[in-house]
Amino acid sequence: MKKSKFTQEEVNAVMEARGISRKSALKFLNKDSKTKAATGRAKDFKSAAAHDVVEAPAPKLPAKNASLVAKGAAYHVLAGRPSKDAVVKCFGKSGYALSWVSRAERLGVTPQELCEAFAANPSKVADKWAALEAK
Repeated sequence: MKKSKFTQEEVNAVMEARGISRKSALKFLNKDSKTKAATGRAKDFKSAAAHDVVEAPAPKLPAKNASLVAKGAAYHVLAGRPSKDAVVKCFGKSGYALSWVSRAERLGVTPQELCEAFAANPSKVADKWAALEAK
């Protein structure tokens, strides 16, 4: 038989107050404790979430042993997911065909630095690229 979580005094008080059997008193107490527990833990999640400050996760750099496609996709995300038009405007049609790694090599920076600079200010990167193409 399952042990009751209520004291004998609580069960007797309910039995006398309601004029019911022990089994019915235990059912009543169990039902009553469930509703009290549920209402006691209620929380307004919408108002709590409205005041939360959610920081965007930092983009992950590609692993050293990642495929070239995976590296290119990771650098594309790091650069702020630029559109094709934005990349062509900055690097031209010949620069668009290059990977982020080869563009960075030509500019003499790391791919991460190039992507972060492109995300911050594409016009500065375009000026550097134009100066490089003019040489």
